[in-house]
Amino acid sequence: MTPMTPFRLILALIFASLLSQFPSFSDQYVERLGAEAAVLADQVKDFDKGIRTASASDDTAIIDRMRAHMKQETARLETTRDDLEALSQSGPVARILDIDHMADLALLRENRLRFEPRLPVSNAGLVLAGLGFVLGWLLATLIGSPFRRRTLA
Repeated sequence: MTPMTPFRLILALIFASLLSQFPSFSDQYVERLGAEAAVLADQVKDFDKGIRTASASDDTAIIDRMRAHMKQETARLETTRDDLEALSQSGPVARILDIDHMADLALLRENRLRFEPRLPVSNAGLVLAGLGFVLGWLLATLIGSPFRRRTLA
């Protein structure tokens, strides 16, 4: 066993354990994203209803601010729905390639804080654990390559 092997093994196991949790993490993120889309849809409906029922005597500046806020919320709703659709169509392993659809930082933070790791008993968890092991091993090999002794033949 070379001196570098324990480092490789440790790093590979760390990557394996981290990536094995990704399917569960992404499932929980998709659930929260769906809930967020429902809340945003309700907010947009409420804004729309509020603007429609505003009387002519209401301050136009307030109505204009409500419209501007409604446009922001509508754009956010569209983005959330697009992300939800893309992630829902991807399987747990394929979601790692669609990670750009996991861009809601507040939702990611909330998901991370409430996430409870699980044993990777699903096929997706085991596949990603293997991938993480290989990536960790390769990274350790790359990190250690400048420190290897070269033998002259």
